[in-house]
Amino acid sequence: MRVCYVETLGQKLNGSQQSLLNLITQLQGMGVKPYMVCHTDWELLSVAKSKGIKTFVLPQKGMVIQKKNMSFMQYLKYPVKSIYNRMQVPKAVKFLKENQIDIVHINTTLASSIWAIAAKKANIPCIWHIREFLDTDHNRIILNEKHLYSLIRESSCVITISKSVKSHWEKKLGRTCTLVYNGLPVEEYYHEIVPAKFEHDINCLIIGRITKNKGQMDAVQAIEELKKRGYKISLTIIGWRGISPDELAIKDYIQKHDLQDCISLVEYTYDMAKYREASQIGLTCSKAEAFGRVTIEYMLAGLATIGSNSGGTPELITDGKTGLLYPFGTPQKLADQLEIFLNDREKMKELAIAGQKNAKENFSIQTTAKNVYKVYQDILK
Repeated sequence: MRVCYVETLGQKLNGSQQSLLNLITQLQGMGVKPYMVCHTDWELLSVAKSKGIKTFVLPQKGMVIQKKNMSFMQYLKYPVKSIYNRMQVPKAVKFLKENQIDIVHINTTLASSIWAIAAKKANIPCIWHIREFLDTDHNRIILNEKHLYSLIRESSCVITISKSVKSHWEKKLGRTCTLVYNGLPVEEYYHEIVPAKFEHDINCLIIGRITKNKGQMDAVQAIEELKKRGYKISLTIIGWRGISPDELAIKDYIQKHDLQDCISLVEYTYDMAKYREASQIGLTCSKAEAFGRVTIEYMLAGLATIGSNSGGTPELITDGKTGLLYPFGTPQKLADQLEIFLNDREKMKELAIAGQKNAKENFSIQTTAKNVYKVYQDILK
């Protein structure tokens, strides 16, 4: 079975791309021969090549725009972008036919629609793997929304990564989507829980690009509140680049409120293991996390988790059983939940153990690959 995977541009590998690579690696062992295409040659393709995946670069003009960059000029550019992209379709068709592709698998709505058009022309089944809400989590707008939705609606299958995302897109598309939760290679993240880990100073960890919708400010202000209440607790924020207004606002708040002694900003890194090992609590404070790969990473590493009660996070954290939840945008409530752990270390340990068990049993890459492979088989029948 030959499958062509379509991805989008990025500077660093994000959660959806890491999830795709994990999935492809697992499917390779099940007899799938993968191909990966993108509109520029960047880090993702280098990693794919190292895994024995054939890659192909086909330039295109982006049709998904950040809300903050949206302007009338963007709409004026649309016809030119559209013509340019259409001119690339024959090249995509040629690639699919020459490599005898059986299925085109498009990873996220941010990826190229060129390949959906090419798949249709080549009479090849197309799958859209939607890993985002797009508007509430990425703050993005689709220039050609009607056209893109039409392509997704006509596809052989739409896979979504959580019940929340499934519900969101079924309403937008007016068609049924298939739920397949993300999975992780458990052995890469699993860390045996040592009870003594929860007996000393407590450090919280929050990982992800720093934006308002990721809720880092909730975490910062919760730590500030706990400091006022007399607790000793620290926070590590990973994802710092120092180039966006949201990032600079976080840094400015930390400095103005004298929180440098208990809050650290760390540049984005792929070496997260040492930070998870040095922390006891993992925070997912997003306004609308589509799934929450980082939440499962926390759980597998043995951290007690606290997440916002929105998006896909409540599907991963059962409040009071595998972690704690709080309402997004309420740092006082987050501080209250953290205070529960600070005053009851045994409860913190128990929920960490329960969370780890939940993640190990329900969110392995083997289960995800098995479910995706079944989708392939059903389509090819």
